[in-house]
Amino acid sequence: YEDRVGMVQSVLRDVAKTNNWKKAGDLSSKTGYEFYDLGDGTFGSIDKLHGNFEIFKKEGKTLSHKGSINIDGIRNKNRNSLYDLKL
Repeated sequence: YEDRVGMVQSVLRDVAKTNNWKKAGDLSSKTGYEFYDLGDGTFGSIDKLHGNFEIFKKEGKTLSHKGSINIDGIRNKNRNSLYDLKL
């Protein structure tokens, strides 16, 4: 399991770098999750279990979940309010 998580993180970090997404250190430190600024007002968090990016939009003091995308940028999960994060 540990090897798989490490591989997923490595691949997703490469995807973020290829897309010129910058690490959102402030959100990462506040939430404990690895966030990237996607440049369009949204942020992607690495989903180590499924190998996707969970997409969030900052709305006041909440990160509102907007769905997820795979490594090819294809949306594969819709919004789930249970994933919203309080800042």
